[in-house]
Amino acid sequence: QDTAGAPQVNLSIPLTIGQDYTIGTISPASRSVTAGGSASYNFSVIPIGASYNGSIQLKCFVAPVFLGNCGFDKTTVTPGTSSVNVVMTLTTIAGIASAQPPRPGSAPWLYALWLVIPGIILQRLGSNSTHRRKRMAISGLLLGLAASGVSCGGGSNGSGQRQQGTSPGTYTITVVGTPASSSQPNGSATSLIVN
Repeated sequence: QDTAGAPQVNLSIPLTIGQDYTIGTISPASRSVTAGGSASYNFSVIPIGASYNGSIQLKCFVAPVFLGNCGFDKTTVTPGTSSVNVVMTLTTIAGIASAQPPRPGSAPWLYALWLVIPGIILQRLGSNSTHRRKRMAISGLLLGLAASGVSCGGGSNGSGQRQQGTSPGTYTITVVGTPASSSQPNGSATSLIVN
């Protein structure tokens, strides 16, 4: 409460100005690639004020869930008195066609053929006693082959099945820099369109 008519008070307040930085705009704002291709982006880590002498770890986060890889040519930077240029590359994955054996029942005529062949051959060998042992050996061999053909699901002619790659769509990529001396991150964002 002022009673002297002079409402002025001098106070000493200590003031500490800390160093800070920012992550510049990522360029370009968007890229478009076909699954299996890659896209590169550029941005700078910039000191605010005179300098920023701490190290900054860079990470990227992609949404929605991204089947691919995101990396930097420098994962840790120290701007100092000038900006540091960084290249970020996103690599997508193409779907791969792989041969798979046909499912049982997908070619029933093959199995029927395996069962008919032994009968035809046995009939050709005749029915007299001199060929009896030979008939038994051959029939056992052919029936064994028939069983193995059924259990293996047929021959090597398989049906194509596609392994998953990067799904088409638009992805948002956020670059975050976390300083070693603080838990306060800075970030910037861009997008990727996969066709």
